[in-house]
Amino acid sequence: MSRRSPTNERYQKYTGPKGQTRKSAAQAKPTRKEGGGSTSTSKSKGKASASTAPGGKFYEPDTPEYRFWRRAWWISLGTGLVFVAISFYFQYYLKNAFSWSRMAGVISIGLAYAAIIAAFFIDYRKLRLMRTGKYVSKKPAKPADKPSDSTGSNEKS
Repeated sequence: MSRRSPTNERYQKYTGPKGQTRKSAAQAKPTRKEGGGSTSTSKSKGKASASTAPGGKFYEPDTPEYRFWRRAWWISLGTGLVFVAISFYFQYYLKNAFSWSRMAGVISIGLAYAAIIAAFFIDYRKLRLMRTGKYVSKKPAKPADKPSDSTGSNEKS
């Protein structure tokens, strides 16, 4: 294989012929299939998949179970934020006041991490699946009430 000479004007910037020389095999490959459809059809497919989600792009189901997990998510995030504030308070303002303040700050930052990780877990495993419609509830569905006998008798034949 021959070396490219830097003095050849083909490989110098702005002096070579118009167009692009082949520098690697990846650039030699065509960017789209020959004879294929236009690129606008692929863009419309992407938009169609986003609009086929139940209720649109920002859908939030109005079920008691979703509200419960959403509330738990907010509580977990708030708890993590409170523990971070407590940790800073212990480690910066009370560091010389008490001998245990440094350890209390480390423990509270650990609890903050746990709460924030729990919030991510709730969002990823529960809320996101409920929003996309892929969540299957572990609670059994309420059985339908049996219709009462039209004759009014409870005798078995």
